[in-house]
Amino acid sequence: MAIDAEIVNTVQTSSWDGGKSVYKLTFLFKIKEYDLVESTIMNPLTFKEIETLKEGYITTIKYDPENPNYSKIDYYHASLKR
Repeated sequence: MAIDAEIVNTVQTSSWDGGKSVYKLTFLFKIKEYDLVESTIMNPLTFKEIETLKEGYITTIKYDPENPNYSKIDYYHASLKR
């Protein structure tokens, strides 16, 4: 399921994958009227990509409704906002 989420933390790790630096991104999103979920992913990103995924920005992610803590960035539908 796709949803807009706020990026609350970004950390560059010391790992690399496919020539890209791996970043730890933490998102906060609301799945029901009062249920806030915090989800963290590790993702290899280019320097250009990480510039669009800064703390405080809103982006579209996909999450598993059965396990909302499992999420991933939805690059196809990403709508970045400040």
